Amino acid sequence: MSDTELLSHLMAIQSGRVPSGRLITSCRTWLEVGDVMSKNVATASPGAAVVSAAKLMSDRKISSLVIMDKGDVAGILTETDVLRRVVRNGKNFYQTKLGQIMSYPVETVPTDLSVLNASEIMGQKRVKRLPALEKETLAGIVTQTDLVRALTSYGMWRDVSEIMSQDVAVVQKTSSVAEAAEVMTSQEISCIVVLDGEEVTGVLTEKDLLGRVVALHKDPASVTTEQVMSSPVTSIPSSHSVFSAGKTMEEMNVRRLIVTKDKRLCGIVTQTDIFMAVRSKLQIEEQKHFMLLEESKDGVYTANLDGLITYVNPAFVELLEVPDPAELIGRPFLPERFWLNPEEKQRFLRELKKGFIESKELSLKTFNGRTIYVVVFCSLTKDIHGGISGSQGIVYDITPRKEVVALRKAEEQLRQSREEIEEAFQTRELLLEEMPVGMIVVGRDKKIRRANKTALRMMGCSLSEQLVGTTCHRRICPAEANECPVLDLGQSVDNSERTLLHSNGEEIPILKTVLPVSLAGEEVLLEAFVDITERRQAEQALERLNEDLESAVWELTRANKELQEFAYIAAHDLKTPLRGIGTLADWISKDYADKFDEPGKEQVRLLVAKAKQMTALIDDILQYSRVGQSLQAREQVDLNEVLTQIIAEVAPPENIEITVEDKLPSMRCKRTHVVQILQNLLGNAVKYMDKPRGQVKVGCVEQEDYWKFSVADNGPGINKNYFDKIFKIFQTLAPRDGVESTGIGLSIVKKLVELNKGRVWVESEVGKGSTFFFTLPK
Repeated sequence: MSDTELLSHLMAIQSGRVPSGRLITSCRTWLEVGDVMSKNVATASPGAAVVSAAKLMSDRKISSLVIMDKGDVAGILTETDVLRRVVRNGKNFYQTKLGQIMSYPVETVPTDLSVLNASEIMGQKRVKRLPALEKETLAGIVTQTDLVRALTSYGMWRDVSEIMSQDVAVVQKTSSVAEAAEVMTSQEISCIVVLDGEEVTGVLTEKDLLGRVVALHKDPASVTTEQVMSSPVTSIPSSHSVFSAGKTMEEMNVRRLIVTKDKRLCGIVTQTDIFMAVRSKLQIEEQKHFMLLEESKDGVYTANLDGLITYVNPAFVELLEVPDPAELIGRPFLPERFWLNPEEKQRFLRELKKGFIESKELSLKTFNGRTIYVVVFCSLTKDIHGGISGSQGIVYDITPRKEVVALRKAEEQLRQSREEIEEAFQTRELLLEEMPVGMIVVGRDKKIRRANKTALRMMGCSLSEQLVGTTCHRRICPAEANECPVLDLGQSVDNSERTLLHSNGEEIPILKTVLPVSLAGEEVLLEAFVDITERRQAEQALERLNEDLESAVWELTRANKELQEFAYIAAHDLKTPLRGIGTLADWISKDYADKFDEPGKEQVRLLVAKAKQMTALIDDILQYSRVGQSLQAREQVDLNEVLTQIIAEVAPPENIEITVEDKLPSMRCKRTHVVQILQNLLGNAVKYMDKPRGQVKVGCVEQEDYWKFSVADNGPGINKNYFDKIFKIFQTLAPRDGVESTGIGLSIVKKLVELNKGRVWVESEVGKGSTFFFTLPK
């Protein structure tokens, strides 16, 4: 199989044209021992008598017994073992125990061994049966008959004349069984042809000896071969194929056939002859196939169900520059060191396990760290029963092709770059002329060599001849006209402000950049400039605006200070007469208590209450004016501790329960601001509670850039028409005579939250309670 054939084979597997079970490293998918073995195994103990064992083998028409001792395979008894004992001891063998004549130690095989490998073991060990073990326990026995049947199913086209034994042992039918057994033992053969003169009349086999002599307690020396031989004899012509001969043996339930030509004996073909011929032919085919793989120029691998590599050919090893195949065998496909991208490995293995991959281009590293590019053609493999047994693939090196593609791409990019450069040179003059920036070319002698349209317009010239040849300082930077008459062409000036002289004498402010360039082989300066008149005007306007802003800030600061002083003075001056009114009303209520009737007493109590309400209102106005005036620094505050203190200060009555649903954060903020916000919200929830069992819940949720806090209650609720109104100063929904409130608390909350770059809002339903939310940045 050539490299091309290997690739075609795998692609054919993928397309379904050949069975995917066939391993690329084998020319066939082999049956296993477990598929062909006999599971009903006859066993006996070492202490059993030979005669009883012979009768058992004869009755069950089997050629061997497995000798078991305490659950382990101790030996095996075959017809040949019995034959040797008959020849050696004559009729004294009837007292012999199986342990004395059994064959041991016994070669065993696992049930998952291929039939080809099992046949190799039989050939090497010169045995005709192998006990099969599964997990160290006897599961069956595979015989030469089983393997011949399995191996010939793979095809065999030779004639029996090529494999038959021509040196045939014969005896006359009058010979004793003992004499025939002696011949069979000395020549180590399993049968002997019985003649009547020169004509074949029968065959004496080990099976005949076992069933018709030993099992019946007969004396071998007193019995003739004619009495116990198998007759008539099945014969086949020498032109018969080996495959057909095997089929005939299976149908006739015999293990040897007489080969004749023109009715004359010319040989004998046994099951062993067929077994050896088939095994040899298949081994040669397997070895030939394996050598083709080993000599393939493309890498080939196989892996088991766990993804571990079981085979790599030399080309695969050479491709990855691996010093020893052991670096790969038994390792995943492939170890980490061979992957440029570990994620590509995981993706490849996932797709391969699901059977999604037919061909895949991969980027790998060799053992020496060189980057290579390969295409893997792979498929899942199946066993003889159709179950998935692993995967296999051909790895094709495409690094040279990749490098050629990369080189051609680079050459194409270079060609395009050259064309672009040539085009740029061709259009440079046009670009220079049409640039919206004034541009002139100045030589070392400070003479203008060239000027574009924008430069001509800015200087008030209609023709380039009006500028070319003149000294640049006559037009640009006249103040520098008396400096060095020769320019330093190695110097560049970036974004310097200069003055340009218009033809009408007007000086125009410009921003100029000077770059040394090579033009037609001459080193010159390229001067580019833009008119910054509008920028100058904008800067001057900005300066005036800043002056006005500074004046306004000063006025505002002064007004704020005066307003703050006024608030203090007004609060003090208003609270003094209110205190007097309250005290006087209190005296009157006490000193003239007996002079007032009930309506009079109520009026006095109302006077005292209004005085107190006015005092609270003045205090709240003063507090509102102070919000945001504090210069308190931000600090790390544990809001859980703060909330505990606030709840204690609010002191809710027994019928109102305040609970914290979430653990509050520790954050950097102004402590007094957070305290005032929570005090007002909790105080309002308690103050306006109208339920016999009040519930107030404090919560906190972490959002992307901020914390969202909530204070929820089961109080009277708020109509949605008043959601905005309640946050305005002096706005309250409850009558002031019913609840002590100035309507400033929520205004303070809103002002403090917004000062801290947060927002506050309410969600509520009348009769079901309210939830106030506010946010603070993290």
